[in-house]
Amino acid sequence: MPKGIMKTILDFNSLPESEKSYFLEETWCGKCNEPDLGIVEPELYIENERKYVSGKCTVCGESAISEIIENEIKEE
Repeated sequence: MPKGIMKTILDFNSLPESEKSYFLEETWCGKCNEPDLGIVEPELYIENERKYVSGKCTVCGESAISEIIENEIKEE
């Protein structure tokens, strides 16, 4: 990891079950070039002010990383 970039590990298991299921299933594997193959050994972290979930593809075992985009609801 380049100097100056901090990676903060978060507790994946503290997420609500619905979010955990979504993050484990809604994935993209660059090696398989397929969506939604799923991951195992998930890791949730923040790096460079962005949130990611990573793990191993359930088909090929290669690393799969997805950025988590959190939408903020603005009240008027």
